[in-house]
Amino acid sequence: MNNINYPPHLYHPGQLIKEEIEYRKISQKELSKLTGVAANIINEVLKGKRNCTPQFALKLEDALKIDAKVLLRLQMNYDFAITKIKTIKKRNGLSIITEKKKEKFCKRIGIALTNTKIFEN
Repeated sequence: MNNINYPPHLYHPGQLIKEEIEYRKISQKELSKLTGVAANIINEVLKGKRNCTPQFALKLEDALKIDAKVLLRLQMNYDFAITKIKTIKKRNGLSIITEKKKEKFCKRIGIALTNTKIFEN
């Protein structure tokens, strides 16, 4: 089924990678050795502070057998949702809002609220 008609969900690819390495009982340090990517970069991706680049996705595909395209689609959907929220916030002059208002706002624009960092300036 094609998801093109569905709204993007706020799910950073780092969350998927973190869940996967926890399931496989692989440490970030071990993943660093498997991929040749510095441990601090891996940590930043897992925390959602750094994007999952095509190069990083391909290294993960080799190391963990996770389809790089899945990771890149997650990143694209996440980036799109963040941009959409920032644009709407700017247009509507939103700043500090309550949790209830955050939920209502996300429902109105058609995304799932799984990451409250989007409401930070």
